[in-house]
Amino acid sequence: MRAISLSCSLLAVADANAQEAAFDPFTVPRAVFESRVATIALAPVDLPPSTPEREAVQRQIEEALTQRLQAKGYEVIPPGEFEQTWRAASRQIGGIYDPVTGKSDEKKHDAVLELTGRELGRRFSADAVARTFVRSGAVIPWAEGGFGEPARYVAVGEPLVWRGKPIDGLLANLPQLVVAAYLNLRIDDLTGAEMYGIRFPLEWTRVYVGRGYEDAKRPTALSSAPLAKAADAVTELLPPRGGAPATATAPD
Repeated sequence: MRAISLSCSLLAVADANAQEAAFDPFTVPRAVFESRVATIALAPVDLPPSTPEREAVQRQIEEALTQRLQAKGYEVIPPGEFEQTWRAASRQIGGIYDPVTGKSDEKKHDAVLELTGRELGRRFSADAVARTFVRSGAVIPWAEGGFGEPARYVAVGEPLVWRGKPIDGLLANLPQLVVAAYLNLRIDDLTGAEMYGIRFPLEWTRVYVGRGYEDAKRPTALSSAPLAKAADAVTELLPPRGGAPATATAPD
């Protein structure tokens, strides 16, 4: 088998170089994280409104992350507690949205986030808040095929499709940019300062070829396999606590 990376855009190349380098998700010294974090409050997963079966996918991600954090030895405060605490803090501030523009006020948002974190610390002895969200980003496409066989292009383990057919090795159909949905995990201290941040691709969503693009056509919501893989990936580098194994994968 062969795998040929396509340097089709500066963004994709930069992402590839970042992945090749030794990745450190910690924004504070790892030892500081280990000494401070034992109990994590999990915020509800933030998904795009257009996500198929949005509530079911949200629940799957929250359950998968809870299982993996617990397998690492962390105490986990469920998303419902964060949600209630956030709403109470928002009412205390007077809301975070401008009544005229409908846009979020960044200063009020940060103030509510800090109030929420401190209250979770007071009520549940939380040390940190884990926020999870799905956002788009560039992903590297690859050409796969045996010697003497036409190359087929894939991204995030799936064939890339253009005009209803898998993209082959023809120069006219070379993918110039592939966009994927990424699962992002960010763990903050109780003031909202980031301590740990990482992302992992779930599935490709759009491919650009020539002067056009095509969106992936999937009849159902995201399946459990890529969700489980992404949940493993974003929690793998967290330090274990209380004798938990260094690599802890929860049962599916």
